[in-house]
Amino acid sequence: SGTSTGPRLSVSVRVMPCSIDEVSLLGCWLWAQVQSGLQLFLERRELRAQNVSIEAHLTIAKDHLMHMLRTFGFCSALSIALLSGQASADSASHASQAERFLELVNADRLSVPVYGQVQQMFAQRFEQTRAPESKRALLEQYQSKADAALDKAIGWEKVKPDLIKLYTDTFTEQELTQLNDFYESALGKKMLTKLPELNARSAQVTQAKLESAVPQVNKLLAEMTAELDTQKKP
Repeated sequence: SGTSTGPRLSVSVRVMPCSIDEVSLLGCWLWAQVQSGLQLFLERRELRAQNVSIEAHLTIAKDHLMHMLRTFGFCSALSIALLSGQASADSASHASQAERFLELVNADRLSVPVYGQVQQMFAQRFEQTRAPESKRALLEQYQSKADAALDKAIGWEKVKPDLIKLYTDTFTEQELTQLNDFYESALGKKMLTKLPELNARSAQVTQAKLESAVPQVNKLLAEMTAELDTQKKP
């Protein structure tokens, strides 16, 4: 009744191996769907060669193809969402390491000297006006107002986001992690403790060395000025 007695074509599709990790799992699944569609296509070609009715197979293939397209659209959107979520997670982790570094190096105290200078400025003005001691409460009131104005401009919560961005732009997450590991160690903590003193003493050493060069620098400056003045004359 139309059954072919010719040799039957062996239809098979070899599944290509792929690595299984967070990124390739979705790709491997989609590739399996493509191979499944290819299997149906080959079966259709074989049935046609054998004069077998393929209406049912065409319907199955069409339905399978539409399912693949719908699934691919969904998976594409899912992939974008997953990658976006991963990027956000990585960014948050990176920022967290930067914030931890700023905490370890006491970055929130960077603006303390500014507050002190402003307080001193108001105190000096109070002394210059020869205000009576009974007016000291007024001085303290304005010092508090000055602190509030500084908080709005350079308070820690104001500058922290900018500093986090500065450090994440400069250091990778891995580098920040390594820095944090160091500053959390005994040697790193000693470094943080001794650094202010070392900076002050280094400045004193430089200043002492600089004083010996000041006379020569001033002499050279005077000579250059005199030479320039001479060249101005006709």
